[in-house]
Amino acid sequence: MSGYDSDDDDDVAVLVCMMDSMVRKLRRRSRIPKHVSSFSGHEKMCELVTGHEGLLLEHIRMNRDCFHRLCTLFTVQNRLQETHTLTVQEQLMLFLTMVAHGDSNRRTSYEWKHLGETVSRYVDIICSHLVQLSSRFIVPPDFNTVSPVIANNRRFYPYFQGCVGAIDGMHIPCAVDAEVAAAKYYLVDAGYKNKAGFLAPFRGENYHLHDRRWEDGDRRKEMFNYRHASLRNVIEKIFGVWKNRFRILREIPRYPLEKQRDLVIACAVLHNFIKLFSD
Repeated sequence: MSGYDSDDDDDVAVLVCMMDSMVRKLRRRSRIPKHVSSFSGHEKMCELVTGHEGLLLEHIRMNRDCFHRLCTLFTVQNRLQETHTLTVQEQLMLFLTMVAHGDSNRRTSYEWKHLGETVSRYVDIICSHLVQLSSRFIVPPDFNTVSPVIANNRRFYPYFQGCVGAIDGMHIPCAVDAEVAAAKYYLVDAGYKNKAGFLAPFRGENYHLHDRRWEDGDRRKEMFNYRHASLRNVIEKIFGVWKNRFRILREIPRYPLEKQRDLVIACAVLHNFIKLFSD
C-alpha cells in the first residue's frame, strides 16, 4: 500500500492557485503604460502648428494658412465640435497625418496618444464630411467647353478637342458613365479598346520620335500616338502628385469597401483644397 495521501493533491492545488494569484498581481503592478511619450496629442499638434512651417508641410501636406482655413471651414459649418479630449484642430491633424503617410490605426493611435477606437471614429467622421464637400471642391468636366490645356496648345488642338479627361487602370479603377456624349471621350492607354467614350492610341505604333520626323505622311499614326501620350501624361502626373501627397492611396488599409471609396474622395477634396489655398 502506497504512503500517498489524497490530501496531498488538495495541498498542491491550493499552492498552485496561490502562486497563480501572486503572478497575476505582480503582472498588474509591473504593467508598463503603452503611451509614455512626454508629448500629448494636443501638445504635438501645438508644436507643429507653431513650429517651422516645413515640418507642418511634411506632416500634413499643407501650410499653416491652409490648415487654419480647413479648421475654420469645419468649425463654421458645425461639422466638428471640440470635446474634452480633442480640439477641432487636433481631430483634423490626426486625420491629415494618417492619410498623408498611410499610417495604420494602431500607428496613429500611438503617435497621437488616443485609443484606437477614438482614432477610427474621427477618421470616419472627417472622411464623411469631406465626401459631403466633394461637390464644392471636385468639379466634373464641362462637356460644353474645351479645356485650356488643349485649346491653348497647338499639339493638342484641334486633334483632341473632344477630350474631357484620361483614364489609366494603374491608378484608381473607376467606372465611366455609359451615357457620355458621343462627341466627348476619355483618353485611355493601349490596354483599353476604342469604343464610345474611349479613345485609345494606335496599336503597334511608336510615339517617341520628334515632331520633325512626322512630316512624312506615313508617320501620322506615330504623331497621333505621341500627342495622345503627351496629353494623357498630364493627367498621370497629377495622379502621381496626388498619391505622393497622400500615401494612404498607395495601399489603402483593409477598411470596408465603402470606407476605402470615401477615403479616395476625401483625399481628392483635400488635394483641391490645398491647390486652392496653398499652391
